[in-house]
Amino acid sequence: MTVTNDGVALNEQILIRTRGEILRVPAGYLSPWPTKNMRNRMNEQKGIAFNFWMPDRRYVEIYPFSMVGFRPRERGRAPPAPDAYVVKVLSLESIKADDPDYLSPEKAFKNSTSIPGISSYSFQQEDFGLVRFWRHDGPHPQPQALIRYRHMEGTDPQVLLRCRVPPHGKPEVLPYPSCDGSVHFVADDLGFYLQFDRKNLPQWRAIVNAVRDLYVSWKAATDLEHFGRIPYAPGTSNNLDGTVTPTFLDRKIMGSEAKCFVAGTVILMANGADKTIQRRTACEWRA
Repeated sequence: MTVTNDGVALNEQILIRTRGEILRVPAGYLSPWPTKNMRNRMNEQKGIAFNFWMPDRRYVEIYPFSMVGFRPRERGRAPPAPDAYVVKVLSLESIKADDPDYLSPEKAFKNSTSIPGISSYSFQQEDFGLVRFWRHDGPHPQPQALIRYRHMEGTDPQVLLRCRVPPHGKPEVLPYPSCDGSVHFVADDLGFYLQFDRKNLPQWRAIVNAVRDLYVSWKAATDLEHFGRIPYAPGTSNNLDGTVTPTFLDRKIMGSEAKCFVAGTVILMANGADKTIQRRTACEWRA
């Protein structure tokens, strides 16, 4: 499939402004898919929702509300590779962790454990970098139907996840067990709620980094479009590592591809899939 149900090309960039940030998002990522009246205009939204494939980060060529499970079969494409799965970002917004109108993962964890008291909980650090916690004196039967995880104390991003487990011996009751929850990158002022296949929990860090990097690439695409050709004084240090870029930073967009030189490292972004993870603040564009 190359167009939405309303005839919008899946690779057409949709302009969205959310909390002051302007994004250019290929239509195929957005959930629900955009309608024709969202083309060639600024769309004001509190946040965005989108789906994408891991590990290559491309959009899913299936109408979001028709998608079943995390390995759907796309028309005209081969079956998903063994390591491929879909990640669903149910909401994402640029916001500070201490915003009074926002419940960060850290705040949510403290709220949920405050009434029974932290001494009522047991904690276990997992090999994949999260901490499992459960109420050992709670009213719920063991093992619990929901397994909960949080980030290690003092680390970024903040994470608060819950993973569903089918009843013992009855996997058919929960054919698509998942993990869902909130993530907040404090350094990036970025918060989102996501869902993915429970068996991919050990890859949680790659998943949340992919969400952040897609968002950053959509911001970068907007900067590229708006600022275009930017002069600067030759010979001055313009990169974080002290290297010098050419006399002009030129823009060049070929479909959904652009080249970004980040502190001397080239990132080729095609359909949002950047192969080298770098921070947005180190990014400068040229043809």
